Amino acid sequence: GPPIPVARTLLVAVAWPERSDRLFPDGRFSWSRLRQAVRAGRWQALGAPADWGSFKLRLSDPLRSNSAQLVLALWSRPPSDDPEFRALRRAVYRPARSTDLLLREFISGGPNEGDLAFVYEAGAVRRAEQARQRWPGGYRLLVSEPSIAVRQAAAVLRGPAAGREADGERFARFLAGPEAQAVLRQEGFRDAAGRGGSAVGDRVRQLPAPTAAQREELLRRWQQAGD
Repeated sequence: GPPIPVARTLLVAVAWPERSDRLFPDGRFSWSRLRQAVRAGRWQALGAPADWGSFKLRLSDPLRSNSAQLVLALWSRPPSDDPEFRALRRAVYRPARSTDLLLREFISGGPNEGDLAFVYEAGAVRRAEQARQRWPGGYRLLVSEPSIAVRQAAAVLRGPAAGREADGERFARFLAGPEAQAVLRQEGFRDAAGRGGSAVGDRVRQLPAPTAAQREELLRRWQQAGD
């Protein structure tokens, strides 16, 4: 049968409170403020203490990871010019191989290893307590307006495989059922209708994910920015 919607999660940012207060004085994520920090390169240019050093933005590697490609899609709205892409690439500190690894590094390293990181809402919700245990107060979860939702679905692939098709269809239905949905909500995911996750992400406008052609163009510009 057709894919069964199971869950969704948003692209969000996490930032250490002191950095977040300086970057977003009104407490709300702002792309224009982030662009200002990226162009400035150093916190001192934003009126912050000089010992904060350079502005360190954390992303996963766009060539390996979907979440970073979503960041590039949002960064390019409204269309940003090539110098802005180069500034973004310069600001990115140690791109991680995956989004979950990025969040674990962000938590273990603290403010010295990153000021703001783009991750998935589910991971940020799930690891919030870990961050609070490691750093008093933990991180702050911020949602851009608009954001992009990643949707998970379950389907049975037909073709040579172990097991019976009926078992696969039964498992797909189980994932959409109340027992599995309760587990997914505990792990920070939203259900297929968007319920769950973080309170700050409840009313954010959600854009469609970029198409394959749009991703290809974004990655071309990203690679060109590193030349």
